[in-house]
Amino acid sequence: MAVPKKATDSWGVEREEWLSSRDERVRDTHADADGQIVVVGQPFEVGDAHFLFPGDTDGLPEKIINCRCTTIPVVS
Repeated sequence: MAVPKKATDSWGVEREEWLSSRDERVRDTHADADGQIVVVGQPFEVGDAHFLFPGDTDGLPEKIINCRCTTIPVVS
């Protein structure tokens, strides 16, 4: 996937961070992805999968069902 020179969301945010629920129910791979920062529109590496966002329906059901992760904007 080609990366645009300046990727932003509709608010002008250029980067986003994966945020897990940080509790005992979080999948190990989702906990490992916690804090990962990517350019908006680029996938997060979550275990052996790549998700554009938590719960990405392109992912396998066992990796996305009941996912409680979210993303937050990274501002500098």
